[in-house]
Amino acid sequence: MISFHDVTKIETNRKRETVILDGVDAVFEPGVTTGILGSPKSGKSTVINLICRDDRPTYGQVVHDMTVSWPINSGRFQANLTVRDNIRIAALLYGAHPPDLIRAVNKFAELGKSLDARISTLDNISRARLAFAIPLSMNFECYVIDEMVAGGDAEFKSRIQDRIATLQKRAAIVFATKNPRLMASMCDVAYTVGGGRLTRYDDVNQAVAAFNAAGLGNAQQLRQADSDEE
Repeated sequence: MISFHDVTKIETNRKRETVILDGVDAVFEPGVTTGILGSPKSGKSTVINLICRDDRPTYGQVVHDMTVSWPINSGRFQANLTVRDNIRIAALLYGAHPPDLIRAVNKFAELGKSLDARISTLDNISRARLAFAIPLSMNFECYVIDEMVAGGDAEFKSRIQDRIATLQKRAAIVFATKNPRLMASMCDVAYTVGGGRLTRYDDVNQAVAAFNAAGLGNAQQLRQADSDEE
């Protein structure tokens, strides 16, 4: 389980302090797919970064009792290295067996000769396929997806959906999005984020209704959280 305890996150930008999260609590559990629903610059990416250990709260505590992926689809590659080398680095950093992971990613993404190509030579679709294939081929207890934007044809997108459906049975899935309809179709529970708040809904349809009713995507809300990078 990953849990937030009275978490506050304050960002400083040009001597101006902006409260992104203000004393929030949350829990992310195995076997539960949790949505993080928020407009751009609402604090959604801050929540993701805290879950993935890419950031620390200003106050409060984030407790990690399970392994967690980096944000899937973030494309954290060393551009001057080959695809094979990037997979090997991911394996070493996260405790996987490099040859096994290379085979699994190659099978999942159907890389072929691209396996030994430099990342810098790949087109955007190939990079997007790889960004999904590496973490989804690894054995985490929590998978974090920051927007569902998959590269490739319909067959590859279907492969991603099938893999996520399999992982949902055993792992915690955290899905951050600004798309209420997509969130409702994928998630068991949801949090809305905005105005410093992180509000839980056990009924995802209630989360969508609250998100729409509160106008969390309006211009005023964006200005209030303007230091949170999407």
